[in-house]
Amino acid sequence: MTSRLRGRRHKSRIASVGVGLTVLLAVGFYLGLNAMQPQAAQPNTADKLFGPIHVAAAPLPLDPDNPADVTVGRLTYLAGYELTADDKRFGGLSSLIIAPDGGTLLALSDNGYWVSMNLVHDGDKLVSIRASRLGVLGSLWSGKLTKKETDSESFTKATDGSYLVGFEETHRIWRYPPNPKLPGPEALSGRPVDFPMPPLLQRAEDNESLESLTVLPDGKALAILESPIKGEEYNHAWLVDPGGHAEDLFYDAKDGYSPTDLAVLPDGDVMVVERRYRPIMDIRARFRIIKRADIKPGALLDGTPVAEIKAPLNIDNMEGLAARRGADGATLIYVVADDNYSPFQRTLLMEFRLNR
Repeated sequence: MTSRLRGRRHKSRIASVGVGLTVLLAVGFYLGLNAMQPQAAQPNTADKLFGPIHVAAAPLPLDPDNPADVTVGRLTYLAGYELTADDKRFGGLSSLIIAPDGGTLLALSDNGYWVSMNLVHDGDKLVSIRASRLGVLGSLWSGKLTKKETDSESFTKATDGSYLVGFEETHRIWRYPPNPKLPGPEALSGRPVDFPMPPLLQRAEDNESLESLTVLPDGKALAILESPIKGEEYNHAWLVDPGGHAEDLFYDAKDGYSPTDLAVLPDGDVMVVERRYRPIMDIRARFRIIKRADIKPGALLDGTPVAEIKAPLNIDNMEGLAARRGADGATLIYVVADDNYSPFQRTLLMEFRLNR
């Protein structure tokens, strides 16, 4: 999600904060610094379409105080890294795709960039990142896009090989078809086409729209809004077939959480990653599983909780989710944190094994 002065989107690195006046001073200091930070670079027609960048990965324990503790709920922590790069366009990673063999990662930023990385695993464990590239998302419109038009928050790969990208603020989904002149992820720098969505999408909150998007095994896209449309109790969702026919359903977020991404598991069920932020020191991520049979028109989706990550565990603004089958048949889960281009947040990449 874009970097706005909204409490639910920020995370301070202050180790501890007292109460009363100390808390008020800390909040004021934090918001003041965030307001003064420069805006990250935004894509425009003068940008090079794509090219190599260097991404460094620093190992990260799940529990800084107890590195040997690797279990949270039904998840086992396999590996985690804090990612940094020497390119100011890197960051804001809001959605994630992992290749079925685990060899590549593809992520989108909320400033209209895509990033690809070659991944190296030792068995199922992610051990290093190599050969990263960054590119500009192609546009259906001519001229320079505004920040409200480049806020890509979700994406997935369709059964025909095209990429579907969900945008908020200027709410829409664009489809990037396979392009023989732009192989692999470079197709995201090509010209997209509109993916039809119901007019009701335009009633979504500016900054709380298409955070969650995936394609189900039957080829239908499942899209869930980050927050309810005004006047509705639950988060609106749609099942959309490749021809653009959409059917309504809903998602019950509960407990102050908001869904931020979806991933289809190897068995066809769907995992949701949710985020909750309560100023100033309470930021959490929760994982839930929705049975595939429950995803149907008119349904109220209410997934089974799998795990909740919160302090003192390493945690940040978890926004991207992907899943694949490991070498021994285990379900592997990858989650990425959006740093909002803020010095107070981090780009984290974490890998878990789902314990059934």
